Amino acid sequence: MNSTPEPVTFPLHRKWIPINNSHIDSETFADAIPVKVMSYNLLAQTLMNRREKFKYLSKKGASWKFRSKNLMAEISSIPCDVICLQECDNYSEFWKNELSKHGYESIFTQQGKEGVNKNELMPYGVCIAWNSSKFKLRQQRIVNLHDLVDAQNVTPEAPPTFIEELEIQIQHNIVQMIALEAVHDSRYCIMVTNTHLWWRWDHTYTRCRQVVMLLEQVVKMNKDLYNGACPVVSCGDFNSQAQNPLYSFMTHENRIPNLVQRENVSLPEDEYVQRSAQVTELMLREKFAIPDLVMRNHHEKIKQVMSECGYATEHEFMQHFLEKRISHLKALMKQSTIELPLLHSCYKDYTTLLGIQPKIKARVDNESTYWQDTDLQSLHGGEFEPHFTNFVDGFCETLDYIFLYKNKEGVLSNQLESGIVPCYILEIPEKSLLATHTALPNEQFSSDHLSLVCQMALAPISN
Repeated sequence: MNSTPEPVTFPLHRKWIPINNSHIDSETFADAIPVKVMSYNLLAQTLMNRREKFKYLSKKGASWKFRSKNLMAEISSIPCDVICLQECDNYSEFWKNELSKHGYESIFTQQGKEGVNKNELMPYGVCIAWNSSKFKLRQQRIVNLHDLVDAQNVTPEAPPTFIEELEIQIQHNIVQMIALEAVHDSRYCIMVTNTHLWWRWDHTYTRCRQVVMLLEQVVKMNKDLYNGACPVVSCGDFNSQAQNPLYSFMTHENRIPNLVQRENVSLPEDEYVQRSAQVTELMLREKFAIPDLVMRNHHEKIKQVMSECGYATEHEFMQHFLEKRISHLKALMKQSTIELPLLHSCYKDYTTLLGIQPKIKARVDNESTYWQDTDLQSLHGGEFEPHFTNFVDGFCETLDYIFLYKNKEGVLSNQLESGIVPCYILEIPEKSLLATHTALPNEQFSSDHLSLVCQMALAPISN
């Protein structure tokens, strides 16, 4: 269905890992074309210049002159049809022309600066490039997630509370959405989204809201242009580890009815399901408290609301708010399951395909039982993703993903009439090879993230 891609040898040899597609209807994909998609957080030079954690890097390795050439050499060594870049700066000065030299058209969108003033922009943003000899642009849409806060109302039971509005309003994350059609035959179409979600570790709830907004806009654009029939690929730095609740929220890998009892979990099935439900509840309460940033920056407003609503103590208010937030989150999850597509990570079976141990953490927390049971933690999905995509001194985790869209039965969306399936994924270099240079970036890889690349088979849609 899809021939093996050319080997990748720069800056290190990275092999292609085939994905088993024996269950796919071969007749549907008889006329499929290969489409190679990359997602890559470049590490903006603006951020590179101010991070103490990169002190180990040589002056040459840290310079934009070296990094820009090295990054472009790496990208051009993996000839892709679509490239999604995050933390992209120096676009007009460098990337636009360099991508054009290699046969790409591109669009760039600056990201807003953190804070309530949405008119202030960061020097970096997100960029999508496509092979102009293979695809032509039908339409692009840019979504500022900040602007959707007031409009978003996925379900009447879960409108954003004033604290959630404060959380979301201080971020200015962007989603790029494009619709591409093959130059030779417009029946081969693909929608691509590119984003870099809110980075603060304790803002999981904000990222969940952002994902819902993203999916709503994708569905709308797909209906407007293709009556919902166009395959979709979503790329980006989602700033969420694979065992984070957001992964479950996006993929619904943790849906209780679909759980398969693992050999190393010696529990009766009913108790297993009951305990996993309890773990989900604990996970929600641990991960969705009010972030410290909001408490610090809006303390007076929170005190005012406490007084108006008759809360005697801040603890009482926090408990009540957490209960409300959990209720809202469950409503969002239920509604998104009904109305919005589920996501399928192209790297979801990475460790299984390579035959290596999955990365499951056991973090003992005296105040909670959630992280103490590694088998139950794995129920929330993502345990077979790569061990890392972001590797800096003191942090090594998976934050980057390439997602395809599934229908409600868990099958890749539109696959019966006009589908897209992953065929090959590019290997992640072993940590030991990268650690010889301390971490990322180094003089081999000029970003603190690694590129993800997936070759897919794209079938034509029906007229």
